[in-house]
Amino acid sequence: MDALSRDIVDTQDPDPVRRHQVSLTAQRVAALGEPVRTVLTPEAAGELLAATGWRAAGDAAPDPHLERSTRAGLLLAQPA
Repeated sequence: MDALSRDIVDTQDPDPVRRHQVSLTAQRVAALGEPVRTVLTPEAAGELLAATGWRAAGDAAPDPHLERSTRAGLLLAQPA
């Protein structure tokens, strides 16, 4: 499985604290030499994954083991 940062994907969160966390994550990633180049909503990310033959892990059936990864800001993808 590959991982994308869900924080970078989920920029439309209505929670101002969460949006601030997203901004901080983007700044930290940029400081490591990997600036954010593309910003996607969760829906757009799902469409992109589907169009390229992938899906978010847990989409077919929720997996409680993925909750920790999700809270850490990861979107795990697997072949569709």
